[in-house]
Amino acid sequence: MAEEGQVIPIPSVEVWNQHFESSKTSNRLVVVDFTASWCGPCRFIAPILAELAKKLPHVTFLKVDVDELTTVAEEWKIEAMPSFIFLKEGQEIDRVVGANKDDLQTPVLADLAKKLPQVLFLKVDVAELKSVAQDWAIEAMLTFIFLKGGSIVDKVVGARKDELQQKIEKHVAAPEQNV
Repeated sequence: MAEEGQVIPIPSVEVWNQHFESSKTSNRLVVVDFTASWCGPCRFIAPILAELAKKLPHVTFLKVDVDELTTVAEEWKIEAMPSFIFLKEGQEIDRVVGANKDDLQTPVLADLAKKLPQVLFLKVDVAELKSVAQDWAIEAMLTFIFLKGGSIVDKVVGARKDELQQKIEKHVAAPEQNV
């Protein structure tokens, strides 16, 4: 078994079954990367996924080669690579197809929102709500704004997960303190 913070390669159907069965009784988010050695976008996203695994040790990352484990790929109806299946307690909660690193982060943030019910997470599509983006001076994607009492108390610009997680923990641990 690999250490936390790594992408775990799945070499056989038996190993897949072990991980899948253990995911059914775990509350951990599991991200399954369905990949192929010949797939250029898969090779592009692999180091990004490895970095995510290091930054998010509370999430299990698995890697399944569709050419080696065709039955697993067929069972999950994988039609394009890379495909990422997000599992919680053995159930698919989300799916991302393609090598877009920003798309990989949304399900992880959704899982974080479930773990922090005292925090309200809102996702705003600034392309549809341009006036909101202007009102809040949002100039870059992704932008995370922390509000308390209707005022901005903190902000994270960009996809810096470490900084975002630190700020969330800071504000959840000390909710009465303004920053």
